[in-house]
Amino acid sequence: MKTLASSLATAAAATQAGWAELYDIYLKSAITTPQGVTNILRLTTLPAGFAFFAPLLDPEPIGTRGAAASYLFWPLKRGIVKASAKSTNDKLSLVASNVSTGWAQMIAAIDWYDTPVVIRKVPIDTVGLTSADCGIGFSGLVDSAGIDDESISLTLSSDLATFAVIKPAENMHENCRFAWADDMCSMIRFHANHYKSKTVGSGSTTSVVIASGLTEDTGARGSYGTDLVNALANAAVTASSFSPVGKEGYRVRAANGGYWNFDAPADWGTLTSGYWKIPDAQAGLRNAALTPWIQFDFGVARACRVWQFIINSSNRAQQPRLIEIFSSPNGTTWTFESYFQVPPRYLDVIDCYIPSASSNRYWRICIRNRWQARLSSCFIKQISAYEGGRHYWRDGWICFDPSTTTVALRGVSRLIQESYSGELTCGTLPSAPVSGDIFTIERGCGRTFNDCCARGNVENFGGFTTLPLEEAEV
Repeated sequence: MKTLASSLATAAAATQAGWAELYDIYLKSAITTPQGVTNILRLTTLPAGFAFFAPLLDPEPIGTRGAAASYLFWPLKRGIVKASAKSTNDKLSLVASNVSTGWAQMIAAIDWYDTPVVIRKVPIDTVGLTSADCGIGFSGLVDSAGIDDESISLTLSSDLATFAVIKPAENMHENCRFAWADDMCSMIRFHANHYKSKTVGSGSTTSVVIASGLTEDTGARGSYGTDLVNALANAAVTASSFSPVGKEGYRVRAANGGYWNFDAPADWGTLTSGYWKIPDAQAGLRNAALTPWIQFDFGVARACRVWQFIINSSNRAQQPRLIEIFSSPNGTTWTFESYFQVPPRYLDVIDCYIPSASSNRYWRICIRNRWQARLSSCFIKQISAYEGGRHYWRDGWICFDPSTTTVALRGVSRLIQESYSGELTCGTLPSAPVSGDIFTIERGCGRTFNDCCARGNVENFGGFTTLPLEEAEV
């Protein structure tokens, strides 16, 4: 059971307790009302209206969360239609009085489907209360609306983003159903880039193999090298438009407590019949014009093989999902480098690998969509880039030759867990390899969407895009 804040518990226990019910209804487009033009209806069941604060949760815009707000009295009545133990299938009915034919016509013109509604309980005695001193009675989306000259009837369903009942534990793509390098994968198993014969160097252990001549990875264990992004001058970081107008790319990060805040509605598309549509000029999955984007000028050509991201919000609507990475020699002509699906993980370091990255001066990251289909800000706490590639051979196999020097290793195969410049980490071997031992190394695949992206084979990815790998109650 949810515990009320101490301020609310005190109000509930008072001898004469009075409560107001507040309704925040977030319309897809603005309408003209007797109180003015607005796209947020703020209503209350308390006669004569009520003064309190705007909600602190999505979909309330970032700039007005917790701001003072006036709530207009309206005769409202609600009731539970259906409820479930986990709140996943909750339905709620809401009936409001309709005062005139003019209002009925205005309300009827609204596209009600999927309109967010937040319902809160607030003590009437607001002395000393803050914006957080309220109880969330319901948060959901409108499923249907019935309107006549006397009443407005809405049916709503619960919003899992607010209730946070289901938490994706990993990347939402189910693993690829194809095997590495089979007919559906299209990768060639014994291609020279994927299958090599090599010799062991000195210094190997039973879990780390030092290999001569492995040049696909250029980064060393425990070190990512120079942090190319964070070392840039402010003027080298630019971005697509943001609100308020006038923020440079670097200021978008510095002015918001240490994170980039992609919050301009125009960056997410054109508002068309209540939906945000990507303009034709930005359409396609390999279009560097897609907004929002953030761009880095390294001054000289850089081959950025590893990109790191840290997401600054646990709210799914504020987490980027699919991003696109481009590079350019001149900031005008762009080369597509890779897709990357950012797992919905909060404050974790997330690596994106581009083994065959181009060497270019300008690099751009475009955000394609978010983990929740709702207009909101998108927060990224940190972006870093490194030239030292790694894990080219991860998920592949190392197999020692039947005639190799160390007898205990003859014919032994192990899965490769990590790979660096001339160094492989694998499952425990029966004996440490010695200099001169012979082995073959074969590239593999973790069968995730991002593995396909790193191999430039995403068109053949055989997974499913809408199934969570794991569900957990929180």
